[in-house]
Parts: sequence; C-alpha cells; structure tokens
Amino acid sequence: MTYNFQDQTAERTSTDQTLLVVGVLFSLLALYLSVQISNNRGPTTDPDQLRKKIMRMAILHGQLSDIVDQFNSCHSTTVMLALATAFGLTVFSTFATIHVYAANVDDSIFWIAWSRMLFDMLFISIVVYVLICSGLVNDECKLTAVLVHKSIGYRSYDRRIFQQLRKMSQQMRHHTPKISCRLFDFDWELMFTIIGSLSTYLVILMQFDLVNYRME
Repeated sequence: MTYNFQDQTAERTSTDQTLLVVGVLFSLLALYLSVQISNNRGPTTDPDQLRKKIMRMAILHGQLSDIVDQFNSCHSTTVMLALATAFGLTVFSTFATIHVYAANVDDSIFWIAWSRMLFDMLFISIVVYVLICSGLVNDECKLTAVLVHKSIGYRSYDRRIFQQLRKMSQQMRHHTPKISCRLFDFDWELMFTIIGSLSTYLVILMQFDLVNYRME
C-alpha cells in the first residue's frame, strides 16, 4: 500500500513538472520569436538567416506540440480522475465541516471534520497547481500564434521571410495544442466551473440537512 502511494505521488509530481517545463519552453519560444521578428526587419537583415531561424522555431513549436499531444494521450485521464477525486473529497469535507458547526457534536467529531478539511487542502493545492501549469501552456501557445499572425498582418518583410512566416502560421492554425482530456480543457474556465458546481452541490446537501433537522 505504501509503495502504491509513493508510486502515485511520483507520477503526479512528474506530471506537474512536465507541464511546467513545457509551459516555460513555450514562453521562451514566444519571447525569442518576438525578439527575432522585432529586431530583424531592417534593410541590413539577412533574409536567409532570418528564414532559417523562423524555420527552426517552427520545428521547435511542432516538437513542443507533439509533447503536448503525448501528454494528453498518456496523462490526461489520470489528471481528470485526480480532479474528480479532489472535487468529491472537497464537497463532502466542506459539508462535514459546515455540519459540525450547525449541529451539536462531540469534540472528537469536530476535530475529525477539520482534519479531513486540512487533508483536502492538499488535493485543492494539487488541482490549482495543475490548472496553473496547464493554463500557462495554453496561454503561451496562443501567444506564439498571435505573434506570428500579427507579424504577417502588420509588418513588412522580405518575400522569403514572409513565405516562411505564412508556413509557420498555417502550422499553428492546423495544430494548436491544448492540455485537454477530450471532454474539457484544463484551464481557468474549468476552475470556475468546479467552483460553481461545488457551490451547487453544497447548497443541495445543506438543504437536505435542514430538512432532517426539521423532521427531528
């Protein structure tokens, strides 16, 4: 049992680190792309050199996109189940804490409810961390595509550079990676959805609890 827990903890840590590293790499790619496009558009710019740089950045973007696809294929189901477990535990832990304040219970039950609530904070922190890293990856992917599209639409370049930017733009349009489990994306909208659903379930449970008090 201890080995399984350590195994799951190591897998979850590896998953979080993978998301963070991919997000940082996308951020560095967007920064490097922005610097190269902004600083290399004068008459002294070597078109072939800049075209090769853009080609290398397109290849790197494609490789990072493949990593995101592999992550979705290998880990998205695990992350979804972890989020579902954390959601269920949060609902019942929060309800139990509210219940011990509303009812006359022993001190032992009161401390048990609070210990469950504190244990649930660990799962909440994991959920928030995963969503932060996933949001970083998704936002940086969009930012890279926006930089390329704006460069094509609002700036003038040599014809060869412009053609290479168009190829990169088409690549990003046809393959925009997102951290997703095919049912929903792991982003901040999911966090708001979880908070709204959590509030709804708590209200329903509290209503049933009030009905039991009235029957007593």
